[in-house]
Amino acid sequence: MRKKSPAVKKRNRTIWEHWPIDIINNILCQLPAKCLIRYKSVSKEWNALITQDSYFINSHLQQQAANDISLILVDRERSNCLYSVDLYSFDSFDTVASCLKLPTNITEVVGSCNGLILALAKSETHKDHLLLCNISTQEYKILPNPLPSKISGFYGFGYDSINDDYKILRIQHEQSLYPHAPIYKTQVYSLRGNTWREVRGKNPYRICIRVQPRALNSSINGAVHWLGVNSICPPLYATLIVAFDLGTGNSRKVPLLEGMIGGRMCLRTLGILGGCLCVTTCPCDFLSCSELDFWVMEDYMVKESWTKLFTIVQHGKSPLKPLAYDDELVLIQENGDVFWYDYETKEKFEANHGLSELGNRFKLQGVICSRTLVSLSAYGDAVIETPATSNHNKRIKAC
Repeated sequence: MRKKSPAVKKRNRTIWEHWPIDIINNILCQLPAKCLIRYKSVSKEWNALITQDSYFINSHLQQQAANDISLILVDRERSNCLYSVDLYSFDSFDTVASCLKLPTNITEVVGSCNGLILALAKSETHKDHLLLCNISTQEYKILPNPLPSKISGFYGFGYDSINDDYKILRIQHEQSLYPHAPIYKTQVYSLRGNTWREVRGKNPYRICIRVQPRALNSSINGAVHWLGVNSICPPLYATLIVAFDLGTGNSRKVPLLEGMIGGRMCLRTLGILGGCLCVTTCPCDFLSCSELDFWVMEDYMVKESWTKLFTIVQHGKSPLKPLAYDDELVLIQENGDVFWYDYETKEKFEANHGLSELGNRFKLQGVICSRTLVSLSAYGDAVIETPATSNHNKRIKAC
């Protein structure tokens, strides 16, 4: 390709210099993150705007977080590679995927928040540990382990808007003399402080370990949520939703409508759908074929705002988990497969994403992530990978 002459480069720069900065910012905020990352090389000013300007980064986040979203995959052949795949694209894998090559092997993706991904990982030099990364900005940070250092328990990840901080919640089940009265140790990690602290006081809400995965990836409104049980109930069925406020460190119950639980109905899966808390309910004998009701809480913590979207028949023992929402379509995960479900026509559509050609090479993590410019470097030290370290990025289609 013939290089542009210095005169052409100077003329292009002069054109942009005559545009008001507000107009340039508004135009750039309409573009997806993967395009803006390429535009860092336009000028020093654009590089500073895209990577360091907190106002621009937050403005882009507010406009694009709900539109530019992707599925997170782990490469089974190279488990140190984390991929994000465009959610609404049906093109070949090479044109819709972005990759971040990491120094450790990913064992599980816990969740995501504003483009940052929390994962459990291990390597020869770092045994079990936690890792934060942003595939778009090609940044990652290996976190200090909580005490005790063994990586176990339940993990949640979210944003504390009060303190402008990203935090990780860890709930560790400890030994108890009374099986029906377990003891939980609660710890919170602060990205801004790069430290763990223990949350004092007794956690009054038990985790329903039968249905709640250890990844508490239902974070919204500055709180991490999980499926729990009342202390007087057997731990077999989830009967309540618990919210842990990352800003205050307090736990409380999410109000439920009468009829959502009780009798022979219980809670099955929990997630975020269209920016709202979403829960599925089903008969307590859910090991058999049964109907699954999908509910969304349109106004957070408002009991009367619970709305039943649709009911779907579940075949088999694997739970159906809602991942994303688009008008009348809902993206649902069942085991390692995902499909779109039209709850108006009750039809299913294959969510291809170019993955069928790759067989079982990739492991679906059941995590949806926004592609953003949120930088780990703004909250402390982080490693930034260059595009050359990820050969796959060279094959990604240009905007």
